[in-house]
Amino acid sequence: MKISINDDVNTTLFLSKAYIDDIDFANRIDIEIYFKELFKKLKKFYNLDIKGFYDILIYTDKYYGTLILLKQEIVEYDDYFDNHIDMHFSIKEYSSFLYELTDLFFLENKVLDNVLIYFFNDHIYVRIIKKMDDIEMGRLIENSKIIYDDYINEVIKYGKIIKL
Repeated sequence: MKISINDDVNTTLFLSKAYIDDIDFANRIDIEIYFKELFKKLKKFYNLDIKGFYDILIYTDKYYGTLILLKQEIVEYDDYFDNHIDMHFSIKEYSSFLYELTDLFFLENKVLDNVLIYFFNDHIYVRIIKKMDDIEMGRLIENSKIIYDDYINEVIKYGKIIKL
């Protein structure tokens, strides 16, 4: 798990598939139970005290796992949420995230067999099309920026596929 605290109200959680294998994202009760346990772990291990009302955007990817955006809504009656969490979920399922790269040359040939490479708006993007082992996936994640929003559709639709 990787945590990025963007500001006072926005936090991003990056969860690999190992963290989310048992979750049925179609079942709201499973999601609420999972998040309550996750918030307890964040408080215990990372000293993040999550309380109040949150809009939670969940982006799923069959190869990477899940990216979660937590946005705390500022409410007038803050003391009401002193020890309470209320959540609103939105789930966006993608077949694959994109990985924005500055350099392609670190990719080994066996990785190139598992990806499509796009060039769009002066950037290079990699889309995983076949399962990769953990080491290959780790190197890709280390050397890239994960793209997880609707911009993916633009890159896939208008980007030029590069053959190496």
